[in-house]
Amino acid sequence: MKQLTWKIDKTIPTACPDYVLDPYTGEYPSTHCSVYHSKTITENKSAEFSTEKEAKDFADKAPYSCYDFVLDGITLEDKRPPKKVDNITYDTSLMNMTGNGTITLTP
Repeated sequence: MKQLTWKIDKTIPTACPDYVLDPYTGEYPSTHCSVYHSKTITENKSAEFSTEKEAKDFADKAPYSCYDFVLDGITLEDKRPPKKVDNITYDTSLMNMTGNGTITLTP
């Protein structure tokens, strides 16, 4: 059996820091911020495969949130295609502002 280990980043929701009991009334606020609060955690995963080829195929097809693949103590080369980067160009003058900018999104 071949032991494959890897890491995966996950974004999980967290509580709003403004949504707390009022010390005077003992009640939660009726409104609070509209921001999505989250944090990223890293989990260690592992799996056993019958062959080295099966383990490498699994690693080659993994999403980009999975990384640092190690097969029986040996770090595997990442053979996935490079991450695609999307650029969004916007004109802030349409928002009653001046200037231009670019937002880069990476999956």
